[in-house]
Amino acid sequence: MTPRLSVEGLQVRYPLRGGVLRRVRGWVRAVDDAAFEIPAGTTFGLVGESGCGKSSLARAILRLQPASGRIRFLTAGGDTVDIATLEPRGLRRMRREMQIVFQDSQSALNPRLSIGRILDESLRALVDLPAPERKARAASALEEVGLAADAGRRYAHEFSGGQRQRIAIARALISRPSFVVLDEPVSALDVSVRAQILNLLLALQRDRGLTYLFVSHDLSVVRYLCDRLAVMYLGRLVEAGPTSGIFARPLHPYTEQLLAAVPQPDPRRRRERPRLQGDPPSPLETPTGCPFHTRCPHADAACRERFPPARDAGGGHVVHCHHPLG
Repeated sequence: MTPRLSVEGLQVRYPLRGGVLRRVRGWVRAVDDAAFEIPAGTTFGLVGESGCGKSSLARAILRLQPASGRIRFLTAGGDTVDIATLEPRGLRRMRREMQIVFQDSQSALNPRLSIGRILDESLRALVDLPAPERKARAASALEEVGLAADAGRRYAHEFSGGQRQRIAIARALISRPSFVVLDEPVSALDVSVRAQILNLLLALQRDRGLTYLFVSHDLSVVRYLCDRLAVMYLGRLVEAGPTSGIFARPLHPYTEQLLAAVPQPDPRRRRERPRLQGDPPSPLETPTGCPFHTRCPHADAACRERFPPARDAGGGHVVHCHHPLG
C-alpha cells in the first residue's frame, strides 16, 4: 500500500536551561531516531507509558514543535512533500490536509466563542470560501459527527465531554484533510461514550478514506481501532508491526510487559505477570545502548553498548532487540 506518511530519523530535543542568563545546560531527548510508515486509509497506533515521547512525536509530525529528520507526506493531489523543510506559507497550505484532535476538548475549544464561530474561524484560516459556504460546511460538519446543526449557536461549556470531543473532530475535519493525528482522543471519556467516539472515527475513516495516527496508552482501544502498531519506550520505537501480530506474539520484553499489564475481564482467569526490575531511567540521562536494558532480564553487554538494529520477523513485524522473545 502507498504510504500517506513516511518518517525517517525524526528527533525531538528539549533544551534544559539554567543560571541567571538561562543558558542551555543540556538536552532532553524526547524522540530519538524514529522511523515508520503509515499506509493511506489505515490507522497507525503509537503506544507506551506516560512520558515516553508519544505526543512529542505526533506534534513534531505536524510541525507544532521543532524537530529534525524527514517527514514525507503524500498529498491528496498525489505530490510528495517533506513537511520538515516547508516554509511558513507552504506549511499553512498543508494544514488543510493534516489536522489534529487533542485529548482535552475543553481546553482546546475557546470558551468565549460559539461553536459556529470556532468552526468558521478554523475554516476561514485554511480555505478561501465565502461566508454562506463556510456556514453551510460548518452545519454539515456538526451533523456528520452526530450533532444538530443549531449546536453552532451554543458554547463549549453547554456540552458534555463526549459532545465536545465530537465538536473537536468536526473542527479537525472541516477543512477536509486526508491525515488526522488523534492524541489520546477518548482517554478522558466514560466507557460508553468512548465506544461511540471510536465508532464515529471508524465511520468517518470509511466514508472519507482518512489516515489516522492514533496516540494512546490504552491497549484495548488500540487493538480495536488500529491496523498497525508501534511501541515506544524512552523516546525510541522498540517494536512495530500489525496489531494482531504484536498482540499474538510480542517480540520485545517491554511489549510483553505492556500486554501483561492489561486487566483481564474475567476475574477467575489468573496469569503470572513477569515483573520489571528497577525504575525507569531519567529522560535527562538516557542510558547508552538499548534504553530498556536497565530493566530487562535478558540484557547483556551488547544491550548496554549499542542500540539493537531492526530485526524483521516477517509480515512487517519489526523489533529492535538483541534477544527477541520466542
